[in-house]
Amino acid sequence: MLHSDNAKELMQGEWRKICNDFAIKTTYTEPRSPWQNRAEGNIHKLKRHIHRKMKSNNVPKKLWSYCSHWSCDVCNKTASNIFSLNGRTPYKAIYNHTPDISSQCEFDFYEPIWYYEPNEFPEDKRILGRWLGEAHRTGQAMCYWVLTATGKPIARSTVQPIAEEDMMTEVVRLELQSFDETISLKLTQDADQSEDINLPDYLGYFDDNILDEQYETPLYESVEPEATMPEMDDFTLDDFDKYISAEVLLPKGDEMVLGKVIGRKRDIDDNPIGG
Repeated sequence: MLHSDNAKELMQGEWRKICNDFAIKTTYTEPRSPWQNRAEGNIHKLKRHIHRKMKSNNVPKKLWSYCSHWSCDVCNKTASNIFSLNGRTPYKAIYNHTPDISSQCEFDFYEPIWYYEPNEFPEDKRILGRWLGEAHRTGQAMCYWVLTATGKPIARSTVQPIAEEDMMTEVVRLELQSFDETISLKLTQDADQSEDINLPDYLGYFDDNILDEQYETPLYESVEPEATMPEMDDFTLDDFDKYISAEVLLPKGDEMVLGKVIGRKRDIDDNPIGG
């Protein structure tokens, strides 16, 4: 059973079809009552975690999705005071083995790092970048997303932290300052030139005192028109029921007759009954 809010994308369209196909029972919260879904509280905490990390590390807003992945990873691999977990991390509770926290211990999000490229002489092989978290679906273990001076993240395992004594040198400090200025200018120009960028409002830099107002996921216009959900008046549950209009053979006395499905019984929650 899935319990969610009553957003149209969770009640209609393709998602409703998937639930019908796999006989997944769905229940919904009362409108504007996010506290009725326990997951909403954790999502609220996650948003605060993302907001604070981006603000403290001066992360460009366009990189919010990478920070979201990193925050989820940290929360999944960190023990909390949730009684039902018995001191275990959520990761261990699900997979029943201790997670690898090497990346969380060695790097902080958006930390300046060195990464190595096989460049030909006289080009530098050690290049400055910023760490954007693990690239879980690319490469092998210890492969990370690295923000380059071009403003484009790349996946590399040849990553090394910058030593504290190096960070104190004038050369590295000037190089890092130049890097940050280039990134700021590059990402700002890309955002101005792109019509597809639609950052969620809740990632704006608000005061902590009013973060509660960002409790609900904001409404937004779909980037892809074909992904837009139909209006409620244009939608019926039977439109996505694969059994409607199906023809079946049914016994009638000593012979079989052809029948046609014209409707489906539903329970009190409007979920289809039967397979």
